[in-house]
Amino acid sequence: MDNTRVYRMAFASVYPHVAKAEKKGRTKEELHAVIHWLTGYDEKALQQVIARKIDFETFFAQAPRINPNVAKITGVITKAPVDAALEAWAVEAIQSKHVWERAEAAAALRHFPSDAKITRLKELLGDPGLHPDANGQVYLVRRRAYEALSRIGVRVPEPAARP
Repeated sequence: MDNTRVYRMAFASVYPHVAKAEKKGRTKEELHAVIHWLTGYDEKALQQVIARKIDFETFFAQAPRINPNVAKITGVITKAPVDAALEAWAVEAIQSKHVWERAEAAAALRHFPSDAKITRLKELLGDPGLHPDANGQVYLVRRRAYEALSRIGVRVPEPAARP
């Protein structure tokens, strides 16, 4: 599924839909509590996000702290798969100090092609992190970034697999 259109939408544009949640017995405060839990935005920062009308991609990319349990969220919300949760995790995890986590994040980004993510995957082709395998050390993040770019259809030179 191409989620590009969703990620270009202003986060503030969902607020007319708060009334729909209220019709189902939920409150704006409950919605904000979920957003705070998911993203780490406090109320003041959330109000600034709404006022600046940033898009969903930026909203998640700049989130103070994506909840580590985000991967446990599954299902469909407003007819869009909750892939946004995986994408948000991947955007955060590519900055991890753990090689394996950066590698998994690079692999996950293949599901969310955008110019910004392609640029980030290309940057990961030079990731210095080494990971042990049966034959010594490998550049696991580089490998996963290369594979993700290949699956998206972006041609780049294959990076060195080992030091």
